[in-house]
Amino acid sequence: MGWFRRKSGGEHGRLSQSGGSWTTLLFLILVSVLLAAYNAYSTARDVRLATGPEGAAQRAFFIEAADRPDILTLYQGMTREEKLAAARNIARYDHPKLAKLVAVLLQDFDAEARKALTETLRLIAARQPKAVAEELKNSSSFQYLGVTAALRSLGEGAIPYVVETLSNGDCRPRAIEFLVNSGAAAIPLVLPKLQATDKDVRLAAVEALGKLRAREAAAPIRKLFYDAPRADRMPYLTALATIAAPEDEGLLQAALNDAAYPTPLRAQAALGLGRIASPTAVRTLWRATGDRDPELVEAAVAGLRLAEDRALLHGSGSPKVVAEVCAGFETPLSNRTLATLLAHPDRAVLDAAVVASRGREALVGPLAAVLARANPEREGELVEAVVDALYSTEPGRQALAKATNPVVRSFIERRKLIETFGST
Repeated sequence: MGWFRRKSGGEHGRLSQSGGSWTTLLFLILVSVLLAAYNAYSTARDVRLATGPEGAAQRAFFIEAADRPDILTLYQGMTREEKLAAARNIARYDHPKLAKLVAVLLQDFDAEARKALTETLRLIAARQPKAVAEELKNSSSFQYLGVTAALRSLGEGAIPYVVETLSNGDCRPRAIEFLVNSGAAAIPLVLPKLQATDKDVRLAAVEALGKLRAREAAAPIRKLFYDAPRADRMPYLTALATIAAPEDEGLLQAALNDAAYPTPLRAQAALGLGRIASPTAVRTLWRATGDRDPELVEAAVAGLRLAEDRALLHGSGSPKVVAEVCAGFETPLSNRTLATLLAHPDRAVLDAAVVASRGREALVGPLAAVLARANPEREGELVEAVVDALYSTEPGRQALAKATNPVVRSFIERRKLIETFGST
């Protein structure tokens, strides 16, 4: 009997537990239904507020919406007509938070909605330029395009507000880009930031002024270069190398020749000397092409390419390096130089000259001469390179059409297939 009572009690307990579970489940379902209904009601109410008539309630909604984590989801759930109406309605009001709201909504994928939001942001920028400039902190490309379009609508008037955002680490990369794209008008407003107490602001100003090639910034940046520890000089030298003021040639030469500096810094110095392109700067670069460091040699070649014809007029290096330098620019002098090198007996020099001759109609004749004297059976790589160079111009393709050697013809047909179907 005791066993029976215990068993019956256990079954009763299980039935009670089962009943409790069903009660809990029904309660959760009820709560879910109520929450869904409230959410639908709340969403419909918010959409009516955003798209409805002008008023204090609508203004308050938009201002508060700027801080709502779900506002983008709400906007994306609207129809296009509702999105456009909400975008236009935001422009009715004047408040700094509206810049943030529109910047958030600019992440929407609807192009028409973004166009309307950008127009609204232009109107906001006219009233709240500082608030709009602070939205340069956003990383989305849609946001950046909308924010910059709004700021550009202010003309040069936007520049002071963007300069101030250099103190904001989140804004800084986009602000520098905006200022550089603003051109010379930004220079006088950025210059004072070279004296900022915040090192990051100073470095941002250095970067912007370097990319702007602001000659008036060379002297203060030069001072910052010499005042900085050697390990921290890279950003200052990069700016000076980009500005390329003639008075900095000595500094750049010293940096290039200082083996204690890391190669990337010396490489920047080489580019700066190439931009200066004085006879002494060019000769310094030609000497650097004989360095043991291949990265430094590559930088010296890049610098000589920036100097263009002056690189060929004020010095020289090995014939192979001369061909590599000529590959970086096309002028009558570089074409004449390459034409001479295409007759060079050294195969390495010849290979470099052929590669450098791509896209040059003036060198079709010398290239055709190389093809005529090459042995396609033993010099397949050379023939392939010459065919590729000739194929890169219309006169060159006409010259190839006259080729009769069957092996050469096979290289030509292969080149045609590559152009049609790709290398694979």
